[in-house]
Parts: sequence; structure tokens; C-alpha cells
Amino acid sequence: MTAVPPQPPARTFGIRRSKPAIAALGCVGLVIVVLVGGSIGVLIWGHLKTARDIRYEVSGTVGHPTIFYQVDGDEKNGERREQTAGATLPWSMRFHTKLMISRAFVQAVRPATSSTGTMACTLWIDGKVVAHETAGAEDPIVSCAEPDR
Repeated sequence: MTAVPPQPPARTFGIRRSKPAIAALGCVGLVIVVLVGGSIGVLIWGHLKTARDIRYEVSGTVGHPTIFYQVDGDEKNGERREQTAGATLPWSMRFHTKLMISRAFVQAVRPATSSTGTMACTLWIDGKVVAHETAGAEDPIVSCAEPDR
């Protein structure tokens, strides 16, 4: 039987790793992930649950346009997309939503029988104008959308 010569100890570069130390390091890492992830979650949840007041306005001299408007994530209907055909100008719509994931949007389409006049739209969120556009006689559509956040 041949004897196995003694082997030199494994190189640890001066660091001794024990199972309790590795477990403690893993726990610290987990706590950091939970704290950071939880903080981000709280920020997102607070962002989602903030109520907003939204108002659309369309004005102009084009007769009776068709107006399309939406707010994705409306608290009452889940998703709200509607239209008003033959609207009398000036036209406005105001409502309240509790979901910040909403993206407000309004669009007016010139009636086919109108080739003159102007249209304008304004989008208000929480009392502030976030979008305003105008369209001349050559433009069949005017649109206002909430900017990307």
C-alpha cells in the first residue's frame, strides 16, 4: 500500500470562510434587497394611488367635430375611451381618477363638411396645463396627450 504524501493547505488568501459567516453575509444581502425593493415598492404604490383631476377642453370655429378622449386605468370602468360626435364648441370634460397609471389624451377631428376654421385642445391635470395644441384650416385633427413621465 502506497502512502499519499501530505498535501499543502488550500490557499484562502488570508480569508477564512465559515458557514455561519456565509449565512450572515447572505442575510445582510437579503435585508438590503428587501429594504431597497420595499422602498421602491412604496414609492410606486404611492404613485399609483395618488388622485388626479383631469380636464379636457376643445375650442375652435370648425362647426361640430368628433372628439375622442381617454384615461387608461379609470377607477370606475377599468379603462375609459369615449367619443362625442358632433360636439358643440367650446367643449370640455372633467373627471377625477385615483390611478396615476392613467395617460390622459384628447383628440378632435374636423367634420368632413368643414374646410375652414381652427381647432385647439388643452389638457389640464391637477389644475396645470400639460398639453396645448392648435390646428389650422389645413389640419383635420388636433391632439393633446399627457407627456411621458
